[in-house]
Amino acid sequence: MALWQEPTNPWHAICSARCPATESPSMGLMVNDRVDDAANELGQSPLVSDGETGAFRFAHDFVIHNQTIISQIISCGDIGFRIIGEKRMVGAEVDSSARKYAPRCHPDTRMSLQHSVTEWIAADRCYYLSWARRERVPRMLWVMGPAGVGKSALAQTIAEMMKAKRRLGATLFLSRSNGRDDSEQVIPTLAYQLAVKHPKYKPILNQRLADDPSLLEKTLRVQFKELITDPFSIIMAQDPSIRHEPLLVILDGLDECNSEEAQCEFIELITEHVRSTHEFPLLWMICSRPEWHFKYLLSSPDFPTTCRREHMTIDNPEARQDVALVLRNEFANIHRRFSEYLPRIWPSERALQVIIVRASGFFALATTITRFVGDMSVHDPQSQLQICLDCLNGLSEHVGPFERLDYLYREICSTIPLKDLPIVKRILGVRVLYSESISLSAQQLATFLGLKQSEFDFSLRKLHSVIKVPIGVEAQEYGIQFYHASFPDFLRRSERSSQYSVDENAVHLDVAIRALRWQMHSEQDGPEATWTNGTVNEDLLRQVAQFSLSVAWKACSQVPGTAAHRLMEMLNNFDFTRLEDGLNGFPEFILWLQSVTPHTQSLVHPRTHTCPLHHSIKKLTLLNSGNVPLNTPNITVSSSFHIGRGTGCCEFEIQPSVSSQGILGWPIVEDALTNPLSVSIDLDSSSAILEGADDLNPSDSTSRGVLIAAKGNRIRLHWGFQCPICGNCFTVPSRQNLNKISVP
Repeated sequence: MALWQEPTNPWHAICSARCPATESPSMGLMVNDRVDDAANELGQSPLVSDGETGAFRFAHDFVIHNQTIISQIISCGDIGFRIIGEKRMVGAEVDSSARKYAPRCHPDTRMSLQHSVTEWIAADRCYYLSWARRERVPRMLWVMGPAGVGKSALAQTIAEMMKAKRRLGATLFLSRSNGRDDSEQVIPTLAYQLAVKHPKYKPILNQRLADDPSLLEKTLRVQFKELITDPFSIIMAQDPSIRHEPLLVILDGLDECNSEEAQCEFIELITEHVRSTHEFPLLWMICSRPEWHFKYLLSSPDFPTTCRREHMTIDNPEARQDVALVLRNEFANIHRRFSEYLPRIWPSERALQVIIVRASGFFALATTITRFVGDMSVHDPQSQLQICLDCLNGLSEHVGPFERLDYLYREICSTIPLKDLPIVKRILGVRVLYSESISLSAQQLATFLGLKQSEFDFSLRKLHSVIKVPIGVEAQEYGIQFYHASFPDFLRRSERSSQYSVDENAVHLDVAIRALRWQMHSEQDGPEATWTNGTVNEDLLRQVAQFSLSVAWKACSQVPGTAAHRLMEMLNNFDFTRLEDGLNGFPEFILWLQSVTPHTQSLVHPRTHTCPLHHSIKKLTLLNSGNVPLNTPNITVSSSFHIGRGTGCCEFEIQPSVSSQGILGWPIVEDALTNPLSVSIDLDSSSAILEGADDLNPSDSTSRGVLIAAKGNRIRLHWGFQCPICGNCFTVPSRQNLNKISVP
């Protein structure tokens, strides 16, 4: 049986020569007949045609299996869409399964605010309004309010309403506690959703990313222009009518974004755009807390004409009325679920009024109370209600709603049995302090911590009113989630949570020990998987091992020196040759290792006669998260060091951080010159690589601020930083020469 191939053709993986006498046509797709038919059905020209060159010219007697490959090849123009799809923030959409318990406005609540928002959306397309009046309608709405007033519920409700009307462009529900807070994913996520919903936008986005995939590495301003505003300007120029049917883009929880600078920049980008463009096919709705760093934006004189603002407050008549309605309806639902255990009239009007008054229009407090009382795992609403009443009655009327919520959180935590509290704090500690844990399912998190399923589930049974704990089969796919961001904030602050607060030092030590233990085993023979009822397979172990790798060195570097001795035995026996590239937090780990106690310094050392002759050599960039070279005073060699003992010793070669934008992320100066030196450098701040550096000489002064580390004739130069390896200072003969150096 001969194999037909053409080296550059995409059909190689599916084409093989087969004898027609032994292969039934029903088992495959005959090229000369059905490929052309399939192509015609897709509106394409036949893939095989007489008198033309192509992949199948002169080919015969072969069969194509898996005919769906035809549509895949024809649609290969979606490369830009696939690129941006990989960059998007998964789970941030309005209908994502990750948000299947998303809050939404209870029926008949927030009616005036909902009406105000829908009226704003409709005003942009009201043809009966004069042009002058329509021009004055801002195309940006900013809903502000403190935590727990229902901003996300409003955003969810408006998004679902606009989706039903086919007017929703994109949604982004940011959440720090659930790992959706990366500022670099915001614009790709919005662009991806807009491409799904707008057929004319998608090909423009595709082409731009196919032409320049590095767009996603550009600044937020460039991305916003190239991927959002410019493409829709092109569409509007081709079809002006689309401005009459603008799509709504919703950014909820902007204050949850991981960078305050990025939060402000998003607001600036949107306001600048809507100020300069009177008509556009996009409307913007932003929801956030009124953080202090937004104040200078709000103080701008022309901000009121650019952006419409709505304020959501806690203790106002409408909020109190809405919260009372929610409480009455939710308690009625609880009564229906537990009717056989409760009196016919429950709760009493007096008890209900106590809760309504104490809630003071604070939705977060009201929903926490109803979840606590109706907790199915406790199955005793009468006792749970009494706990809430005792808690609220014990507070002064002058105590604010946020303090009442903290008091309720402490009361909920007090129901955790003392024997279970250490396990609860381990689980919640990882979830609060390590954003990487967001990707872990409940089963994977329990496996990482070495907890049995019964221990994991049973220890969290008292917290179902504040966290969503997946059970059964769901635990293999979903992780635990906080119902509201106020609870992880509560756990972080010991002055608020007292003995229930997360002990950061203990959590870091626990994670470091568990992560090192997982790294000291292979994926096939890792620590015992203790989740007995779930499916324990290689994929589960691999996911846990990957998580361990992502947090191990970060966790070690956070362990205080007084507890470092608990890690040293493991580190002394650790096989550093098995480490992979792209180690998260490893440079900081090296510094920590040298600083905790003198006897650990022998783990990090220059080459000695006791080192193995053959090393596993890894490349490492000694930069911290801010791209600043780290000072490693005990590493005295110029370009490499060893870490580990015996056969587990590994050599690390220091390398600069070089990218398409230059070393350390700074631009490269490209200016040709007939000079013996060949350099990549940014003169204003950062670093360079030189070839042939005979003219550079060590000096005791730092008059020119040029600091380098040498390896052979290759010199790594840091402009304005002390050499992280040798500590030496170097100067160049002439500053003018540096201004005219070319790139290697």
